[in-house]
Amino acid sequence: PPAMQTGPTGSTKKLLFFPFDDSQPPATGHTVQVDYAGFEPGLHGEAKMFQTRWLKDIEDSCQADSLLQNGLTCLRQLYAHRSLEKALGNAQNAAHCVDLLAPEIEKLRQALNFFKDTSDFILNSFVNHDHSKAEVRLSEIYLRKVMKLLDLLIVLDKIKSSKRSMEKDFEAFRKYLDVSRKGDSNSVENRELHLFLSPVHSIIQKFKETAKNVGCQAYLIDILNIVMD
Repeated sequence: PPAMQTGPTGSTKKLLFFPFDDSQPPATGHTVQVDYAGFEPGLHGEAKMFQTRWLKDIEDSCQADSLLQNGLTCLRQLYAHRSLEKALGNAQNAAHCVDLLAPEIEKLRQALNFFKDTSDFILNSFVNHDHSKAEVRLSEIYLRKVMKLLDLLIVLDKIKSSKRSMEKDFEAFRKYLDVSRKGDSNSVENRELHLFLSPVHSIIQKFKETAKNVGCQAYLIDILNIVMD
């Protein structure tokens, strides 16, 4: 049998010496990285220029983003909380004890304010929308924001309930406040913080009671359906 040809054929040789024009730029250039920003607070100020039924949801979503940032800060502060009982043993007097405890008590007040602001924000947005009318139904994007806020409240409640040192530090703060006469231990703010810290799972219980009173069960069901999906 004839031997197999291993070298280039005549047609192949013509291609090897074909005069290509190399003066053109390459077809493929450097890869350019493109980032797409998602829904971020402060980036939707131009939304009011467009006539859409989602304007209120966009505004509420921006506010929800701000609350989420505040909630994460409160969460980190409560998680890192450690009792000041040993530090109080080295205090010089009652006034010094108040000064030592004041920064930690302020963090607890921030957590209380976050709960109040978030609860009012969610429930007011539900009350201001008529769930029976399709044209004013809340968007899924906004409901997902609410879902994240509720999740933050649950985690915040669990941390608060698991760390009884917070309540002990606050009771010590009230005691030394009376002894040093640097403030009123029975003020409205202190009574409110006492109720916030004392009962276990007070955050979720209070939210559930308020939601039931204002009739927001339909929206909570919508959020549950999103979670199940």
